[in-house]
Amino acid sequence: PPARMASTEANQAGTPALTPEEESKILQQVEFYFSDSNLPRDAFMLEQSKAHPEGFVPLRVISLFSRMKTLLKLDKACKQVPPALMDVIVGIVKRSSVLALNEDATAVKRVEDLPPVEELSKKTDEQSLYASPFPFDTTLDQLTEFFSRVGELRSVRMRRFLASKDFRGSVFLEFSSPEEAARVAGQSLVFQGAPLQLEPKLRYVARREEERDARAEAADQAPAAAAEPAAPAPSGTKRPREAEAAAAPAEAAAAVEVEDFTPGCCVRFDFGPDPGFVEQPSFGLVKDSFGGKDAGLKYADYAAGATSGVARFGEPEQAPPAHAVK
Repeated sequence: PPARMASTEANQAGTPALTPEEESKILQQVEFYFSDSNLPRDAFMLEQSKAHPEGFVPLRVISLFSRMKTLLKLDKACKQVPPALMDVIVGIVKRSSVLALNEDATAVKRVEDLPPVEELSKKTDEQSLYASPFPFDTTLDQLTEFFSRVGELRSVRMRRFLASKDFRGSVFLEFSSPEEAARVAGQSLVFQGAPLQLEPKLRYVARREEERDARAEAADQAPAAAAEPAAPAPSGTKRPREAEAAAAPAEAAAAVEVEDFTPGCCVRFDFGPDPGFVEQPSFGLVKDSFGGKDAGLKYADYAAGATSGVARFGEPEQAPPAHAVK
């Protein structure tokens, strides 16, 4: 087949050789960029698509997205994909039933027109879940593999802090339908020893808005209490969602493997009924107080404004001893 011949040429030219599984992941990722799940909310891809009268986006642009560089085994600093590897990518994209190449195979587009953005956004939110907590060093591939065994997964979006880009330990998951999302939400799932909290995305967003309103009202009633600082707005032309989102594999199995839990790794902390904080403690403060990744902290289950939470460490020896602070 042409794609397989292209793989051989790429290897001979000194560019990375790709296995059939790796090629499948590349195709899924390119299809994801143009999918109903991603395109309406991906400002960069949408702009690129609208810039061409027929909706084509240059393959050389897509191939240099950070996720694609990883899948293509390219260096992060790579500015141009080798011609032999571009031939491989063309061969891979030709297999798609939802994408089409232009005549000279330099650009790709959706086969079907994009439905109204408002309609797609509503549909996506209705079949999405919020899930937490996850270790801070969890990878996108680990999440995708895990949830693909749970249900018919469409996409995974890792939630990150705007300033540091660090993973915040929670994700948004899109499934094939609202019914499938509800089915998954009803399961008791465990990821690396920690029980997961699953909640419909729309319910989570509404709850967070209510919590923010309650904090704002409390701040108005108690002027001495400092309000939680707002996150800075993203700047530049980088694609903020590209690094935290990935396509789901085409197939999903029904079984879920649960890893053994090691006792002694978790520490529950409680500030008490009257902690006397001058400023409201934040997630970042709690994380830093336990030493972060350097101290072996895997995740901290804490919502800003709460009086208690749980910190989990990689090994029992890394967890601080329980004690009362007065």
